[in-house]
Amino acid sequence: MNTIEIRLQKLEASNRRYKRIVLLMMASFATFFMAFRGPKTAPDVLQAKRFEVVDDNGHVLVRLNQSEGNGTIKTYRTDGKKLLNLTYSTKNEGYIGVEDGKDQEMMRFTSSNDGGGGYIGIFNPYGKRTMTLCNDLSGGNVYLGNSNGDTRAALQCNSSAGGFLGLYNSSGYTAVKLTQTSSGNGDLYVNNNSGDERVRLSVSSSAGNLQLKNNGKVMIVELGGTAGENGTINTYNTSGTFIQGIGSRY
Repeated sequence: MNTIEIRLQKLEASNRRYKRIVLLMMASFATFFMAFRGPKTAPDVLQAKRFEVVDDNGHVLVRLNQSEGNGTIKTYRTDGKKLLNLTYSTKNEGYIGVEDGKDQEMMRFTSSNDGGGGYIGIFNPYGKRTMTLCNDLSGGNVYLGNSNGDTRAALQCNSSAGGFLGLYNSSGYTAVKLTQTSSGNGDLYVNNNSGDERVRLSVSSSAGNLQLKNNGKVMIVELGGTAGENGTINTYNTSGTFIQGIGSRY
């Protein structure tokens, strides 16, 4: 076999190898392409001990975590200040805190401390609670506070399941109380700056009733009605002894 024949055989062998390589490459590209064109299916479950959502600069915006066996979700501003806190209370009950991005909680949603049920607290920028919506064993309650967090108005259900409205002065004493009698009649109290009753407007069995009391908490004037539903005005001394009456005796 001459030199030319030997070279031709080597060239044919090289061509066969190149053809096989090209065919393998084409098959690989086809497989890769078809894999990306095929239908995509999402996994049923993703599990991890912590998930974080970050922005383009790597700042954590959302963090899903666990603490003491309870799940937590927290959201943040790009500067790291917390905005929303979904976590748990000291009783391992649900807790949502809404913050102003300045490390101050502005709203709180959780379970109430007394009687169970829901609790909503609203705070001012200084961390003082200015409004509370909750309930106790008697029913729902609404409390309004001043800028220092001191209660100045309360709307509640009393122990007899009736309504109660209380207004408080700057010292915390009850200034006005609107409630009901044991018979279910309306009852209004007006107190002095120490919370002592001075005027009471109520309903008797026969008519309306107005009572005035002195500083000794003794009734000195009563405006009401007799059993016969006639009007009367009665006056009393400082010891509560009857002095004089105006109107019908019956």
